[in-house]
Amino acid sequence: MGSDSDDESDASNLCYMVQGDNPLEVNSESELDEDVDMSYDDLASFYQQLLEKYDLLKKNHKRLKNKYESISKEKDSFQNKLENISKENESLKKENISLFSKLNDICEGNNSLKNKINLVEKEKEIVLEENNSLKRKFVSKEKENISKKKKIVDSHAFHATIDKNEIHVLKNRIDCLSSTLSNCASNHSKLETLFQKKQAPHVHAHNPWHTYTHCTS
Repeated sequence: MGSDSDDESDASNLCYMVQGDNPLEVNSESELDEDVDMSYDDLASFYQQLLEKYDLLKKNHKRLKNKYESISKEKDSFQNKLENISKENESLKKENISLFSKLNDICEGNNSLKNKINLVEKEKEIVLEENNSLKRKFVSKEKENISKKKKIVDSHAFHATIDKNEIHVLKNRIDCLSSTLSNCASNHSKLETLFQKKQAPHVHAHNPWHTYTHCTS
């Protein structure tokens, strides 16, 4: 009885050394001691446990390997994403710099437009002032022209009155001249008659000058 109990105790201790607290750990003390005598059944049980533990370690290794490969793929994916994000960040930085440059150009253009607008406003004020000055000159010229026209009309009216009197005088003179010309023509006829009768000395010649009529204006 004592011998069987000791064998079981040795096998139990051997199994404990194989398994330990963690069934996945192999204790270095699990190596068989050359001085320990074990039965065939104990050895079979021991190796069976070793095989089970090997299978369990193999499965665990495979699971860890798959997990490692999955983590590695995720790491590569994250690395690619990180590289893409880094590239996008660089692109955004460059775009940001470009936008800042364009913004500065726009600001400078805006300032230039403001200066041009101010210049145009000043020129507009100058043009308006010149326009108002031209309007005043135009109104003054119109008033001057109206005054000249009025003077001309008054002068024409005055001259028209004078012309009426002069026309009346000229008409009287023309009438007097016509009468004089008629008398001259009559006297001329009489002189011709007298010259034709000059061979008759006893005929009394009438003096044609007695018929001259004096005309007064």
